Amino acid sequence: MVTWLSTSPFARPAEPRRDEIAAPRADLVWTALTDPKHVTEWMFANDWESPSAEIDLRPGGAFTVTMRPADRSQEGFDFGGTYREVTKPERIVMAIGDGRVMTWTLAEVLGGTKLTLSLEMAMEEERERGGYTQILDHFAAHLATMRTT
Repeated sequence: MVTWLSTSPFARPAEPRRDEIAAPRADLVWTALTDPKHVTEWMFANDWESPSAEIDLRPGGAFTVTMRPADRSQEGFDFGGTYREVTKPERIVMAIGDGRVMTWTLAEVLGGTKLTLSLEMAMEEERERGGYTQILDHFAAHLATMRTT
């Protein structure tokens, strides 16, 4: 389940956007967010893939996720930045390459975890919303596979 709590970026271009997803135990969610072998399984939009990820999970540490079209018709790009705050298993604050701040917050709820993604808007809301909805859908699908292993 993804819930969008945002307003138009045209009114205030830096308006933060928040996305929420219902998830299993916090330890599984944390692992999926922070282990490169898991990140490559979900951090991409539809018709894309992430062949590699590098994560130095500490304040000041860097992260890079390589993304490319799944059909390999283009080279793709690296999505990266640095960690500002890492509080296991509650919160990750990242400064992404273009200077925007992305925050993942985990909170225990009845029998599971509420995962909230907050980020500043960069491009038109509909396009960015579509990409992050697909990424969060892939994240939820990957978490479902982790529950059974």
